[in-house]
Amino acid sequence: MASPFVSSLRSSLGVNANNATTSASSNASTGKKAMVSLFDGLDLALSESGAVVSNAGGRSAAQELIASKNAEKQAEAALAASRDLKRQQQQKQKKEQPVTALTQALGLFDQELEQRDSFVSRNQRRQKSNKKTRGSATTARGRRQRQEKYKHV
Repeated sequence: MASPFVSSLRSSLGVNANNATTSASSNASTGKKAMVSLFDGLDLALSESGAVVSNAGGRSAAQELIASKNAEKQAEAALAASRDLKRQQQQKQKKEQPVTALTQALGLFDQELEQRDSFVSRNQRRQKSNKKTRGSATTARGRRQRQEKYKHV
């Protein structure tokens, strides 16, 4: 079964079952002419680099889409370049700052605080998971008070 494109090509060439006995060279030349005429209607051409270029005088939707994609790529490249430049500048600033006793002391103090906070938070998590509360009254009283309460009962 022939595809719609082939059937439309045959109809434009005037090929049918009756005149299928014509010479192959004449069919090839008329076929090439028909193909060229079909693609000329699309206003497309190949550039020297092999890319498809539109010959349409006005801006088509496809051209606008390609232009917007290219603009997005350029914007992303510019953004990445600016980020890289900013990182490099920050690294230079860090390298330029002299190491003094005060900066070392502050760094050690920050490390100790972070370690203490992480330790305290781990301990608090452990304590919360181990507590068994049966009501608000038992949490407010100590162990000895609870024992004395149950002795009188």
